[in-house]
Amino acid sequence: MAKITLTERIKGKAQQLGFQLVGVTGPEPPPHLDVYQNWLQAGHHGEMSYLACEEAIERRADPRQILPECLSILVLGIPYSNPASSQKPNGEGKAHGQIAAYAWGQDYHDVMSGY
Repeated sequence: MAKITLTERIKGKAQQLGFQLVGVTGPEPPPHLDVYQNWLQAGHHGEMSYLACEEAIERRADPRQILPECLSILVLGIPYSNPASSQKPNGEGKAHGQIAAYAWGQDYHDVMSGY
């Protein structure tokens, strides 16, 4: 019988709790940091200026600035539901637009605190 690793046990428990996306990574600087920096430079962070402050960028570039003793990072995800994803403008001259998926439903901070 194969021995189950701690990582496998943690991933299994996270899935039991309802997380559909579960991963483990190290605290090394992310290889895709330039994508985030380009996203910021393009202004896609909108009014969330705290995302573009130097400290926030440095912490994303090196997670050990937050937890120096960190050996692994557990990454969890649940999908956002978007009830309007299939809705079309009604053609009656009413205002319409796109709303980010995270803005539909409950605040994800509140949802995640329930886990």
